[in-house]
Amino acid sequence: MKTINVEVKKELSDYMERLAFETNAQERIIKSLIADTSNTNLLENDNFIKYQQRYESKLAEYDIAKEEVSSMLPTEWKNHDYEWNLDFKTAVMTVTFKCNCFDEVSDEDLLKELNVNA
Repeated sequence: MKTINVEVKKELSDYMERLAFETNAQERIIKSLIADTSNTNLLENDNFIKYQQRYESKLAEYDIAKEEVSSMLPTEWKNHDYEWNLDFKTAVMTVTFKCNCFDEVSDEDLLKELNVNA
């Protein structure tokens, strides 16, 4: 298993953080509406419908942004099992390969494969 760190633009990290925050906020609102037992017909409640639509919109926007971040990684990497995580405070994306295919490859060589200035 190999892990490398990739610096990304602060603007991208901030954008991803905002989307994550907004998605989580909408999810918390929906969960509190569901937990409110005074809502007898929740699925027809205008507030619930409004927040559900907002949540779905933000989640879709966040998923598209995550796909864009994934697309910055080299095509050759996509044939391998990996996961990535973006640390919003440091603007560093950690890529962890779950296979051992890159164990003998230096971090520098892997980072050279990144043709984009993330």
